[in-house]
Amino acid sequence: MSEDGMAGMEPPPTLTPDDVRLITLEDLKLISDPLRAHLVEALVQRPATVKALAAQFGLPPTRLYYHVHLLEKHGFIRVVHTEIVSGIIEKHYRAAARQFRVDRQLFTRSPGEADTGLEAILAFVLDATRADIQKSAQAGRLDLGQAAPHPKALFIKRGFARFTPAQARRFYKRLQGLLKAFTESPDEGGQELYALALAFYPTDYHIEEADVIHE
Repeated sequence: MSEDGMAGMEPPPTLTPDDVRLITLEDLKLISDPLRAHLVEALVQRPATVKALAAQFGLPPTRLYYHVHLLEKHGFIRVVHTEIVSGIIEKHYRAAARQFRVDRQLFTRSPGEADTGLEAILAFVLDATRADIQKSAQAGRLDLGQAAPHPKALFIKRGFARFTPAQARRFYKRLQGLLKAFTESPDEGGQELYALALAFYPTDYHIEEADVIHE
């Protein structure tokens, strides 16, 4: 469709938790860039132009055009509205889905492909989380001197516990319920954006019984 044909289109309704898109390994590598991940997250919240995104992130628009083009090309974002401002066509972008999930088939192929997929996921979740925490602390969005449940606290823990398969299944379901409540938090006005990163898995790490956390 031409840009003229897109002009005047209304933005789509608010994205819901059911708006999910599976992504490939190449997609995952692309979105592992922290800036691109932040751009997609911002466009999940609301449509925006490159100029508006640049103001939100405190960056010049010229630094974002390349990343926005890649995200649109790979289907992470799409143009939902255009308007002419001072004779220039200005595009409004929106995330193509509320959630982007890795295609689990990536891990059922050859060991080499599975290892590459795992590395990409770890980079996307852990590296991006570390960078986001550091940036948020520097910007004063979180206060490292506060403890939970203070609204500006950083709640971060690592521990170990022993589970039977049945206990592990129950705990997985509890985490899924927690994540569902997090993503479906109702809009009450005056809200700030919070981030959540989860990792629960059977570990090969060996520790003494005294070091195990029992819930």
